[in-house]
Amino acid sequence: MQEAQFLLADERLLDARTKLLNALKKDPREYRAHVLLSGYYLIHVGHFRLALKHIKQAQALFHEQHGLPPYIDAELQSQHGRILYFLSETRLNLDNYSGALTVLNEYSSYQYFGPWYPASRAWVLMKVGRLDEAIQVARLGLLAGAQPGRIYNMLGILLSMTGDKDMSLEVFNDAILHEMSLGEMGQPGTPLNNSGEVLRELFRDDKAEASFLKSTRMRDGCEHVLPSMNLVNLYVDQARYENAKRAMDNFEACVKQFPLRNGEEHRAMVHLARGRVRMHTGRL
Repeated sequence: MQEAQFLLADERLLDARTKLLNALKKDPREYRAHVLLSGYYLIHVGHFRLALKHIKQAQALFHEQHGLPPYIDAELQSQHGRILYFLSETRLNLDNYSGALTVLNEYSSYQYFGPWYPASRAWVLMKVGRLDEAIQVARLGLLAGAQPGRIYNMLGILLSMTGDKDMSLEVFNDAILHEMSLGEMGQPGTPLNNSGEVLRELFRDDKAEASFLKSTRMRDGCEHVLPSMNLVNLYVDQARYENAKRAMDNFEACVKQFPLRNGEEHRAMVHLARGRVRMHTGRL
């Protein structure tokens, strides 16, 4: 287990997975191995169903070995909180928003608080249509200093959805500046993409294109397909079909640096984009 944690920290991911699977062969009731495997499939592979399988197994084993919550011991509280975190995130990524919210409600009922919590809760509340509550959660999260980059990005989306486009662009700029300040640890590609989407809604296509392009050129620019997909949509609307094809070519070339990803998040989007370009260029 310790060797696997060192390997994960060193981003030697396949070696870490092998260690964890070996740990489960030696002790199938080792819930911590299931927790780490869930995180591996959730974060590094994007295989959300397998991540859910492991975290549900971890939860069952944890309850079997330590009883049902609440827990007095601080270490058990920490481990329990981590299980609930992965469970909520996997449900969120599988579009089970009510299930994710149920887990987040359970997490807060034990008075746990992690820096990830406000942004995740705001995101789920947005997905179930509770926008005003989501904005309140995001603003409180900023006051608490909980992952400001994620919360600025979340707040920008919410302000855009409630009609305050100019303020949302200001908040996205705050998110971009914060993520850029983190250097290699930052993820400015996401707020850059979201800022571009708002600019398109305001019919500022030249600035939207610049924002999407900048997003795709960031270190995290091809971890998700949306910036490239937004470029394709913009170029198709402008009948710039060669640019649209090139945007998807660049994405597929870029995402190859993540060989562990199984394509679950982006494969359908890639086919849709290429199909649109072929349709508009007469290759029915």
